Amino acid sequence: MLKLFLTKFEFQLTNTIQKRLNVSSTQLLYQSAPLQAAILFVTGPLVDQYLTKQNVFAFKYSPLVLGFIILLCVITVSVNFSTFLVIGKTSPVAGIHYPVIC
Repeated sequence: MLKLFLTKFEFQLTNTIQKRLNVSSTQLLYQSAPLQAAILFVTGPLVDQYLTKQNVFAFKYSPLVLGFIILLCVITVSVNFSTFLVIGKTSPVAGIHYPVIC
């Protein structure tokens, strides 16, 4: 239920920002992606350190692990891009069902 609420909030916020700035969904994603990446780059290792008690940078990455990381990145970018496209073409209410189905 929390996931549904947060997704609805995210879609409405994205739609509001997109309309206020009068930009397309692709432009909004292009402008917000660097900030999102920076936040995750700083908070990700800290949260990982707290939860696993291990340093993410000390992990020995095998080719299989790197392959899965790359696959996860491709999937994440695809989901983010498609979410922004759905919100750009419809309303946030119509877009809320998209991530739940996937």
